[in-house]
Amino acid sequence: MNKGNPWSITAYQDSQRQFKAKMDNDKMLIPDNIYYRNLYFLDMDKQLIKSLTVSQQEEQGTLALQHYCDKKELSV
Repeated sequence: MNKGNPWSITAYQDSQRQFKAKMDNDKMLIPDNIYYRNLYFLDMDKQLIKSLTVSQQEEQGTLALQHYCDKKELSV
């Protein structure tokens, strides 16, 4: 997602909705634990989008996000 680009957030949300619709459509084929795990991840994504949106709108929010990204190392 490009920060400051509302289209990219909207496109991401659309892909989330499509994923959720596919999950719901195929629910009988997906083990319950996988289905509910995916719901939890989708919910976390929604919270992250809200948090990013608020941060980007704050005067110092973009700077805070940049500081967070520069100082944070993620391992895969």
